[in-house]
Order: sequence, then structure tokens, then C-alpha cells
Amino acid sequence: PPPSPPPPPPSEFFIATLVSLPRAASRLLLATTYATAEEKLGAMRASLATVRVACEEVMKSEALKDILELVVEVSNVLNCTAPRRVVQPGESVRLATLTKLALVKATVRTPDVAPTLLHFVATLATTHKPRAAEQGAWAELQALCGDAAAVDVKGLRSDQLSLKATAEQVSVELEQPDTKSAVSDQVRGFGLELKAKLAALEAEAARCEEVKRRTLTTYAEALNG
Repeated sequence: PPPSPPPPPPSEFFIATLVSLPRAASRLLLATTYATAEEKLGAMRASLATVRVACEEVMKSEALKDILELVVEVSNVLNCTAPRRVVQPGESVRLATLTKLALVKATVRTPDVAPTLLHFVATLATTHKPRAAEQGAWAELQALCGDAAAVDVKGLRSDQLSLKATAEQVSVELEQPDTKSAVSDQVRGFGLELKAKLAALEAEAARCEEVKRRTLTTYAEALNG
């Protein structure tokens, strides 16, 4: 008799067994989601917290409020002869104003004269706004805002929607009789647990968006995300 063909390599045998299973793709999705969902949720929570904490620190920063108040005072003194004051009582100065100050050059260059209006305001802050002159406060705020700026907000929202859609597919698979009878109680409860965690994440995302909106309304030139 002819010799028996050699057995397939382990990798090919695994693939052949996998594709022979009913609803193989759905079951594989269940397995991978069960293994990776908590890590993905943790990463999304951390990103939301990064943005929220940065916005909250900006809103409560006394140093930032002091420096912007000083900008108002300096701007109004320099434009005291204008038909309208640069900033009226009750109005706020936007953060972009600080970058514009660096464009205003001194007409006289001496060692005693600040080269730009921004330098002049910084010099005044050391005397009149000591909280605004503390480098530690600015370094911490800059680090927080830098971390927040690195968060891909649109990508984060896309990841949330993707995981939510996956959770729906996982729930359907967990209701299949052959899957329900084959998995542990822990896996059977995974679908409901994942939906609950996603709902909590959605609530956190909404809180984060509201804090960001308030911060942008207060300090940004326009609400552009």
C-alpha cells in the first residue's frame, strides 16, 4: 500500500480546525475582545482623564488669570488715547493674545528696555503679579497641556464607537446556545459587563467634552476642538 501522507504542520492543522468551526470569525472576535477589552478601556479612560485634568487646571490656574489681567492693564494703558479701550470691563483676554505680544517690538533697544511687549509684561509680572512669575506653576501647566494636546480626540471617539460595535457582536455570539454552553460563567457575563463599562466610558467622555467646551469658551479664540 502507498505510504500515508505526513500529518500537516501544527500551524496548518490549527488553521484547518479553526475554519471548520461554525461562526469561526464571531468566536474569534469574542476571544480577542475578552482578552483585550480591558486594556483598550483603560487606555481610553487615561486619555480622557489627561484632557479633563488639563482643562480643569487651566480653568483654576491663578497664575494664568493674573498674567491675563496684567495684559489687559498694559494694553489699555498703551491704548489710552484710542477711541475705544482695547478691553472693556468684564471682557476676557484670549490665550492667543500672549503670542501676539511677542510681535510688538520696542522702538528703542537698550539693555534696560525689554525687546518685545511680551518681555515687558513678564518683567512687570515679577513685581506686580508674583503668582504669575512662579516658574513651577507654568512648568506643570505646560506639561499637562502638552500631554492633552497629544491626545488624538477624533481617534479616541472612533475607538469608542468601534469597541461599542464589537460589544454588540460579542453579545450576539454569547447568546448562541453552543457558545453559551461551552464557556465559563465569567465569559458569559462578559458581554453585559463590557456594555456597562462602555456606558460609564461614554458618561466620562461627555463630562470631559463639557469641561473642554467651558475651557475653550473662556480662553480660546474659537471653538474649533
